Amino acid sequence: MAFKQLDILLGRAQGTGSAAWATEVGLSATSPDSLFGASDFLMVADGFSLDVTQEMTAQKYATGIFDQHRSVPGTVSADAKITTYLSANNSNSTGYPDAQADAFAIYLLASGMSVAQVGDEDSLTRAYWPTSNYTGWNALTLHKYSGDLTAGNSLLTKACGVMFNGVIKGEIGKPISLELTGKGAVSAMPANVDYPGGTFTQLSDVIPAVLKSSAFQIAGGTYKLLTFEWDFGNKIELVKDMTAPFGFGYAEITDRTAKWKVKVYESPYGEGTNPFGAMAAGTVTDIKIVVGTSPTELTFKTGYGSANQAQITSIKPGNDNGINTWEIDGIVLNNDWAMLVNDTE
Repeated sequence: MAFKQLDILLGRAQGTGSAAWATEVGLSATSPDSLFGASDFLMVADGFSLDVTQEMTAQKYATGIFDQHRSVPGTVSADAKITTYLSANNSNSTGYPDAQADAFAIYLLASGMSVAQVGDEDSLTRAYWPTSNYTGWNALTLHKYSGDLTAGNSLLTKACGVMFNGVIKGEIGKPISLELTGKGAVSAMPANVDYPGGTFTQLSDVIPAVLKSSAFQIAGGTYKLLTFEWDFGNKIELVKDMTAPFGFGYAEITDRTAKWKVKVYESPYGEGTNPFGAMAAGTVTDIKIVVGTSPTELTFKTGYGSANQAQITSIKPGNDNGINTWEIDGIVLNNDWAMLVNDTE
């Protein structure tokens, strides 16, 4: 009999620094983890995955015949693909917004980001931005439960030392999404366990931000934005460890090249200026996307540390339902950008 899996994803930060990245949170994969609960639950889009991959080495011998011998099991790693939605209307137990209530916060920290809070409790801005100071990053332990609610009939897949690349996407009239792809180490193969305890709510009171009531600027010129992508540009690699059960200790970010992509109406449909001249001249400027209004506002911007950190690298003419458009690609110089939650500028 086929049935839809009852999948949930739990994640918890392992702490900062590479020593913590190699330290898995929780119990062995053969028993339910009492350290995880509803506070570690992430509301994800359907179809997320946490897959375990076993490397196998084939044995071939010169025997004078075509043959195939038993393969030798080698390293084991985990690949994670997660999509969640971004929201600015999270609040903590006191009813005030803060970074601890941003369910996506630990996933951004595991993507090489820093976080700071500015302002008082009634108008608190949270700023997330990339940092090269790895001592502030947080690797994650992830638990994926698949199965049903009967005892011992839920498959638990675990990964530790997980780090991510992130891509933020927006399209007119649809929720702002955060797509995460990551790698991690495996300490034990998936096993059947009891479904975890706790109440995992649908978080129906947390409404995702939607690309409407929004504004977009390049170099101060306003365009009518149709879609955007903001790629963190992280390259993730696993650190090999001969002392680990399956040959890997944790993941690290080894390189970063942040990029952005927008689709806008071609002038004169937008109020912006012709971008071809800026591309040809190699002009550096800043871009800014504001979604919603305070106190439920998300802002994506370059030049968080220093001004003029965006450059156009490609412009492709297109159309949207017969209306001319430009698809503009660019890079973020020095990876200098930020996501601001409840910005009050």
